[in-house]
Amino acid sequence: TAVHLLNLFNHYELGNYEHLSYQIKNTKQLINRQNYLYKFESTALELLSKLNKNIKQDKKQEVLEKYLNIFKELHTQACEKDAFEKLDLIYWIEGKTN
Repeated sequence: TAVHLLNLFNHYELGNYEHLSYQIKNTKQLINRQNYLYKFESTALELLSKLNKNIKQDKKQEVLEKYLNIFKELHTQACEKDAFEKLDLIYWIEGKTN
């Protein structure tokens, strides 16, 4: 799951937005088939889906700030700590907002 999420973030960074929307759907289906959807994964997919939509830069900042707070809250939960070791989205979002 971590590899698929990392792949999605790579496509976002590269600007492959059309491919990203297709891959987000595939990743959601893959994770749902495995019955392995933790809050971290679902929230990361939501974030990428919202960022992938054609929204203005100021709206992207609002989305990033909203999800930064969500991920900071998730980081305090013991069952989600493993995911943050594999993919530190708090660091990534802070880099995008600064």
